[in-house]
Amino acid sequence: MFDPAAPAAGEAGELASDRILARIGHLTRSLRDSMRE
Repeated sequence: MFDPAAPAAGEAGELASDRILARIGHLTRSLRDSMRE
C-alpha cells in the first residue's frame, strides 16, 4: 500500500522497502505454516 502523504522520496523509499520486507517475512511464515500442514 502506497501512502500518497509520504514526505520525501527518500523516506518514502525506506518506508516502502520496510513494508516490502515485512510483507515478504509474513508470506514466508504463511508458506512455512501451510507446508507444515
